[in-house]
Amino acid sequence: MHTLHIVLSSQEYSNLTVPEACTVGQWRHLVAIGLFGDPVPGAARLHCRTEECGALLEPHVPLPIPPDQLYVTGPAPVVCALEEQLWRITTSPHPKRRNLEDQVRKRDVVTQTDKHVEQFSRGSRHGTCSQQDNHERGSESSAWLSETCWQNVASHWWQEDYGSGAWEGAEWWDEWAYACRIQLRSALTGEVLGIMSSQDIDTVADMTKGLTKKDMSPTVNARFVYKGRRLFYHERPAELGLNHGDSVDVVYQTCVIITSSVDGTVKQWAGNDCTITLSAQPAGVLSLDCSLSANVVVASSSDKTVRVWRLSSGEFLQQFSAFAAISMVSLSTSGLLLLVTCGDVALVWHVETGECVIRLEGHMDRLYSAAWSYDSSLIVTASADTSVKIWNTTISGCLGTLVGHKGVVRMAKFSPDGERVASCSWDRSLKLWDVNSGTCLASVHAHAGDVLCVNFSHDGRKLLTSSEDGSAKLWCATSLSRLYMFSGHTCSVRAASFSQDGRAIVTCSSDGKAKVWDTGAGECTLTLVGHSDKVTCAVFADK
Repeated sequence: MHTLHIVLSSQEYSNLTVPEACTVGQWRHLVAIGLFGDPVPGAARLHCRTEECGALLEPHVPLPIPPDQLYVTGPAPVVCALEEQLWRITTSPHPKRRNLEDQVRKRDVVTQTDKHVEQFSRGSRHGTCSQQDNHERGSESSAWLSETCWQNVASHWWQEDYGSGAWEGAEWWDEWAYACRIQLRSALTGEVLGIMSSQDIDTVADMTKGLTKKDMSPTVNARFVYKGRRLFYHERPAELGLNHGDSVDVVYQTCVIITSSVDGTVKQWAGNDCTITLSAQPAGVLSLDCSLSANVVVASSSDKTVRVWRLSSGEFLQQFSAFAAISMVSLSTSGLLLLVTCGDVALVWHVETGECVIRLEGHMDRLYSAAWSYDSSLIVTASADTSVKIWNTTISGCLGTLVGHKGVVRMAKFSPDGERVASCSWDRSLKLWDVNSGTCLASVHAHAGDVLCVNFSHDGRKLLTSSEDGSAKLWCATSLSRLYMFSGHTCSVRAASFSQDGRAIVTCSSDGKAKVWDTGAGECTLTLVGHSDKVTCAVFADK
């Protein structure tokens, strides 16, 4: 057992006893069944942080140890119920306060040996739970009672305190067990595709696990819409206002892929079929980006121009000109602003008017990439001067410089939450940076050749790199441990990007081909052949 300091509604509660190695998710479960006295219905909906305005703690993260504090917020009824329990046990002895391990032994509900559940010794309406049952829940939770066991324990305590029969009519267990049941519904037919508990949903990306549709291939994406607003895969349901019983609309879409080439063309693909070939640029296409919401695709060329087309029809809309070759283009999330690199300067143009609204200067050599944060409040640039800079778009000023690479920094990208930056370099390394402190969180020798591209998955959990060594690699976005390597191209892999749900990636190569890969199986599912020269860029049209 160890102690815990909680800050709830600006009030501090110190020296609260919790089990050893208790995680945030386990603590919420214990609160729900009466760790601090009476059960607290809906405790699974509590939000936990280590700082008052810090990031939400994941369910698997251990509770902070004093002097660190746990800041707790959540729905008002749940917070009030917990606050009452904490106030009662910290101001006077509370007869119902339970030390979990002592109470389990005292009531002879379960027997624990070496912190593993061996046998559930009392009958209940859900049968028994053995050590084998518990181990099936995974090694991380093997030292804890399974959900069925917790329900039996809670039922036993409830009947002892409030009498037999009271349990059957109690609704608090359902509220804890399911916390916030979210219905996934087809936007076209209204068919219920799945029902999920918010406890199973860390980010919107996890909603794909609740879909029962069997024909979901890696080239089919699920898009989620709530009250007319598209949900992005890195967003958290609790922060979106999702409530118990709400429905989220699901739209299935075949992945559309857009590629560009030195042959001067931009092609749009649906499966193996090229559906649209956009107007040729004789100088060759260096970079492209697209926005589904704004219905535009943009491509830059070494002739110092950027061309804009309508995504759905391929209709040419307009052209921008700059003073040097534009090596990288990036559309904001709304699709209304266009960020480009031009020499050692980054420019932001308004897509509709063509007006240059931001000019960022400060690097000492050529810029190779520039990218937006998800909310378009920040820009990150990567340069041949071996540095990465972070800029504020409001004041058009540099907030900080990330130094650590020993060669040209080929690309830098923000994580979806804007808290981290990943950068790759011709020094063959991949680095992960903290945006707020500017410190390097992790670094790894990523490839046997120059690293040309890096991208975060849309849920922020994985990274994808490509290299001159002819491979692309999948990485854990926290530890930078390698998860998989994709090999199949015969020349350097110039770019690689994720589909919206992360179940597929697309790579493009100097061998003139683009390939689509299943990230689960690590297999190539499509090879796109149609360009007559090096393929310079490939993206999924789902931004």
